[in-house]
Amino acid sequence: MNILFIHQNYPGQFREYVPKLAASGQHKVAFLTRRRDLPQAADHFVGIYESAHRPKPDAWIYSRWFETAVGNGAGAAAACKLLNENGFVPDLVSGHANWGELLFVKDIWPDTAVIGLFEYYFLSKGGLVGFDPEFSGARDTPQLLFVNNASI
Repeated sequence: MNILFIHQNYPGQFREYVPKLAASGQHKVAFLTRRRDLPQAADHFVGIYESAHRPKPDAWIYSRWFETAVGNGAGAAAACKLLNENGFVPDLVSGHANWGELLFVKDIWPDTAVIGLFEYYFLSKGGLVGFDPEFSGARDTPQLLFVNNASI
């Protein structure tokens, strides 16, 4: 089976899976990351993707996270297209859903299974909001957090 992992900070939450799957001899494993300070792994491919867009410093706070996520998704998609052109077609793609890296994977490989790591879902009440009355936050904090779910 061909397996692709995508996480901006290699190996991220996949540090246990990648070496075991690659060492098994049953899978061809590739990993796309934005992290540059690492050596090439002996048993699997590690490629770099660049974010295709970053929001301007004065970007509207309500859309800044989504703009970042879409930039990550477009950059990861460009790297996926290169993998595809070089003959790597994954049977499974897994990545961090909230960073936006998986947004366009199905455009490249429509028949490939995609499993998103949903590390955190932002709540407008509870979770990060209102747990400590001393730090109530700004009036629009719940909405600002909630819109961060748009990429997932």
